[in-house]
Amino acid sequence: RLMDLGCYRGLRHRRSLPVRGQRTHTNARTRKGPAKAIAGKKK
Repeated sequence: RLMDLGCYRGLRHRRSLPVRGQRTHTNARTRKGPAKAIAGKKK
């Protein structure tokens, strides 16, 4: 339903991001799937 309405939460669902206003900059791992390996991150 939210998706059809095109409301904010519908858009979040479509992008598969958290819907309830969590921080996505650092943590949205559950929704986005496993973290992609970042080159040069290991040291």
